[in-house]
Amino acid sequence: MLSISLILSAIALLALSGVPALFASTRSSPANRPAFGAPGAGVQAVLTLLALALGVAGVILAWTGYNPLATWLPTSAAGGQALLADAEARLRLDWFLPWGQFHVAIDPLSAFFLLPAFFLPVLGSLYAIGDRRLAGFSQDSRLLPLFYGLLAAAIALVIIARDGALFLIAWELMALAGYFASLFGRDRERGRRAGWVYLVATHLGTLCLFLMFAIYYRVSGSFTLEAGGPVWAPGLATAVLLLATVGFGCKAGFFPLHVWLPDFYAEAPAHVSALLSGIMSKMGIYGLLRILMLVPVTAAWMGYLFLIIGATSAVWGIAMALGQRDLKRSLAYSSVENLGIIAMALGLATLGRALGRPDFTLIGLSAALFHTWNHGLFKSLLFFAAGAVDRSTGTRDTDQLGGLGKRLPLVMALFMVGAVAIAGLPPFNGFASEWLLYNGLFRTLGSDAAVATHFVALAAVALALVGAIAVACFVKLTAAVFLGEARAPAIAAAARPVRSVSMALAMGFAALACLALGLFPAWLAPVFERVGACWTGVAVTVPGLLRYVPLRWLTLAGAGFLLALLVPVAFIVGRKLVRPPVVAGTWDCGYARPEPRMQYTGTSFGRSIVSLLSFMLRPRLKAPRLKACFPERSSFASTLPDLIHDRLVLPFFQLIGREAPRFRVLQQGRTHLYVLYILIISVVLLVMGRIASK
Repeated sequence: MLSISLILSAIALLALSGVPALFASTRSSPANRPAFGAPGAGVQAVLTLLALALGVAGVILAWTGYNPLATWLPTSAAGGQALLADAEARLRLDWFLPWGQFHVAIDPLSAFFLLPAFFLPVLGSLYAIGDRRLAGFSQDSRLLPLFYGLLAAAIALVIIARDGALFLIAWELMALAGYFASLFGRDRERGRRAGWVYLVATHLGTLCLFLMFAIYYRVSGSFTLEAGGPVWAPGLATAVLLLATVGFGCKAGFFPLHVWLPDFYAEAPAHVSALLSGIMSKMGIYGLLRILMLVPVTAAWMGYLFLIIGATSAVWGIAMALGQRDLKRSLAYSSVENLGIIAMALGLATLGRALGRPDFTLIGLSAALFHTWNHGLFKSLLFFAAGAVDRSTGTRDTDQLGGLGKRLPLVMALFMVGAVAIAGLPPFNGFASEWLLYNGLFRTLGSDAAVATHFVALAAVALALVGAIAVACFVKLTAAVFLGEARAPAIAAAARPVRSVSMALAMGFAALACLALGLFPAWLAPVFERVGACWTGVAVTVPGLLRYVPLRWLTLAGAGFLLALLVPVAFIVGRKLVRPPVVAGTWDCGYARPEPRMQYTGTSFGRSIVSLLSFMLRPRLKAPRLKACFPERSSFASTLPDLIHDRLVLPFFQLIGREAPRFRVLQQGRTHLYVLYILIISVVLLVMGRIASK
């Protein structure tokens, strides 16, 4: 009970953390404000930090089952001690709604997701102190901390909800808070358009969740989300699982349900983008894991489905990320890729449950959980760095940027840490979780289990392809943004250094966490085993995960890699200190008047790989045909549209827009006709309910 109280208090602090900003004054000029003085940002950072402390304390108490209040009671109060010693950490209360209850609980699965749900808002609110100060102040900027805090609180409430009605209420609050928090980006008009697409997509997914919970209530007789329920008919179990895949997959951004994601993440403020990608998208993964706990999976097809969805999402996402000019849009597409990697790991775990192979289940679930944490950290770091670039230059176009490493050396170094981590290179955390997934896939291929090896082999090949393209993508982004010279002189002249201690601390903490999780993954093995036992309902035998995957070797390998890297770095730094650098012009290839625009752009760097994948990406090129003997004025343009959006989603809604006016005949403006419509729908629903009850 104490752990639930602490976590509910933390959620309340998150929800209220943006309220002080509503009363902050915006009349004084930014120069006269204290360094801690974006409207309410400093107060929000303090409150989110306090929420983190309370939340972590509650998670630890729930995880260990320790209740200090029980030791304070007199020994005669046996009933009071029994009431307080709630091993499962739950709270159930009746409320004003005619269905469901206010039922919250903490088990190992929810505890695992609560930690990033409390940690990432702290980094975001810390980053926002400097970011909001650099952005300037306005009256509506006071609303951003309010919606940011509500978004963080709603995410935590989704995680601990154990009632279907409460879960949907928290889910809707999360959707609406995320929409309003995203509206405060630099381009408000584009942000509103992206927000509308997000609202339509998220509510279509929510409609699937409504249908899913309706079937769940039909079978179980309640909205309580607890394992060990009734026996499920195969057809109803399949319907629930498919609806959950669509509903939660829309929130996660699985291909082809990702169409809302790139623009929505790109147009939101940087710290909001970090929260959306870092933890809100993981609520789709959490929802799938929770439903898979409740509905038995006895057929292997569900695991194969997740493997296919994950492989397709990962390849499509990173290929689209490589072809983008917008820095944040590229990071948004890479979120599709990383959620695809998590889906592949979830497919391996689901396949293990269906086949009765605890080793497949434990390795797959551990990889999915580990990459959930890792992606939240390095993607937050990358969005923070992208926000600093945007604040410095006023643009995110990688074909116009360049040379920012001289003005933003710390941002470049931290961006490179995030780039190495997300590309899956040692010794950072992205390599550790992907290596865990590789082990699980190869173990499956080498086993004698009745596995359709072509699906698993497809996932392994896709993971390898994704890793190679990810390296190319983030080498491109690092080089195009930070190296060379600025390709647009006007942008270079207007660029300003970003000096903010709070922004540097937020990025620094995320970078250190990426390194720590990459060097010491074996420390998390007991955590993964505990969550695995909760998810499967079967205790993990000792030595568990470390018997299947030698995670301790990653510590030795990572330490050796760091030492090998430090030697040449120390040599180069020492040489520069001893010998002053010689400034010389770059080889100009024989051009008489070389210009910065002659450098390779980000688009040209990624064009070769995009061309190799043109059969599925379909890039649009506008290239000149050189026929004359002498140079003439010409132009070149290259764009990479999202085919799902342009050829499926957009034509569908255009069709609706053309056909919808035909139904205006029903809108007569007469009240008695509207009452008749309501009566007819009510009768139809009553008849349907009567038929269903039989």
